[in-house]
Order: sequence, then C-alpha cells, then structure tokens
Amino acid sequence: MKGIVAGALALAACGTPGKWTRTNTALQAAFAATLAVDYWQTAQPGGITDDCREWHPVVGPCGDRGGAAGVVLLSAAVHLAIATALPEKYRLIFQSMSLGVESHQIWANHRAGYGFLGWGRR
Repeated sequence: MKGIVAGALALAACGTPGKWTRTNTALQAAFAATLAVDYWQTAQPGGITDDCREWHPVVGPCGDRGGAAGVVLLSAAVHLAIATALPEKYRLIFQSMSLGVESHQIWANHRAGYGFLGWGRR
C-alpha cells in the first residue's frame, strides 16, 4: 500500500495540464477535511469498525485486513493525483462530486449514531 501511495503522490507532483485555481485548492482542502472527519467517525472508540457495521474492500469487514488510516491516506493521494491529471473543467466537476459523496457519507454516519466532531455520539 505504501508503494501505491508513493506512486499517486509522484503522479500528482508531475504538474497539472491546466492552471490550479483557488477554487481547486479550496475544494481539495475541503475534501481532505471530510476524509479526516470520516476517518474520525470510523476510528473513534465505539466507532464504525468497532461495531462491525462498515465493510470496505480494502479494510475488510470490521477493519480486519488493515487500518482505516491507510485507506484515508491512499484515498487522499489518489484523489489528488486524479485531480491533478484532469483539465480544469473536469477537475472542478470531479472535486465537487467527490466532496458531495464524502459529505453524504459523514452525514449517513452521523445519522447512524457515530457523531460529528463529538456531537451525537452514542
């Protein structure tokens, strides 16, 4: 997994086909923040992996195959690599949709009782 993360980061460092705008930077930072919140909901004591309610193809049921931290780092690196490789028009769409999907997951976790930054915890 370390090799995949390193490869994704190396690809991201190769440069962008178009200009990286302030909006792109803000969306990328917001996506990273939502990943951090999703990780917190998953990894907190009594969180999703402790209850065995989330299945992930890489982490496995109940986090049996690996830690959520590695998946979050991999997701962040791959997301950055893809966003970097896309032209501006498609980058904005990709970043916006990714932010929406991740934000929805945080809300779904919150509704399931996993809280949001300390609110709504069981």
